[in-house]
Amino acid sequence: MIIAFVPLRGGSKSIPLKNIKNFCGKPLAYWNLKALQDSKVDEIIVATDSDEIKRVVESFSFSKVRIYERDPKNAQDHSSTESVMLEFLHFLKQTHKASLYSCRRPLLSRRQAILTMPLGSLHKVEQIVSYLV
Repeated sequence: MIIAFVPLRGGSKSIPLKNIKNFCGKPLAYWNLKALQDSKVDEIIVATDSDEIKRVVESFSFSKVRIYERDPKNAQDHSSTESVMLEFLHFLKQTHKASLYSCRRPLLSRRQAILTMPLGSLHKVEQIVSYLV
């Protein structure tokens, strides 16, 4: 099973709820979630601490999306992305291939989502983080 992990914290200091702010006619998170929905990932996990983000993401009705309610201690300004990923992986209690996607980069295409998935299988690495430049 290939899992796309998308952390969407609600408490940004600079732009509160930025992941659901309008961007080109849709909430910012929509664009990456749509690309992932159309890719070969089996499941998309959206980790959030916000009921409003949860409601907006659920309104997309993407069949692969599941909401994971992250622990409040991993949703603070000083919390790392890795801490919520580890929290989720411990919750799973089994091994899966997982890729991390940031919705702050809404130009992710279906092709780019597909290209990042096999990298962890081809190389003996524990973590891959990709950025669009």
